[in-house]
Amino acid sequence: MRYLLFSMLLFASCNSAPEQQQNECEQFRNGEFWYQHEGQSRYSIIRKDSIQQEIEHTSGKMVTLSVKWISPCEYELRYISSMPAEPDSVQAAQKAMVLKTTITRTGEDFYEYSSRAEGADFVLKGTLRRLKK
Repeated sequence: MRYLLFSMLLFASCNSAPEQQQNECEQFRNGEFWYQHEGQSRYSIIRKDSIQQEIEHTSGKMVTLSVKWISPCEYELRYISSMPAEPDSVQAAQKAMVLKTTITRTGEDFYEYSSRAEGADFVLKGTLRRLKK
């Protein structure tokens, strides 16, 4: 549960990006990415259309999420499943959680984001780097 909350919090917030940046955000809707926070394991992300898979490199655990784009620079993530599977009670809590992410800045091969779970005060900020388009 801690892994999912951490990875899902990575993708949430409620702010809008400037109009010029919105055009640049669209280049990150699909592709392969990675991120790593200080003191944490590295994660790979594969995003295709409305599905995102996250793989934690140390354990090999994979989480599948649905992606709903709200605007060019904002999206929501919802839990679908994980491998290995979580207990039913954990899955129920994860499925009830919606994570909102705002892309706050883009570069050629990265974007910075701000993420928040609905109802949570904690905001996670970080950088997602592109491996492949």
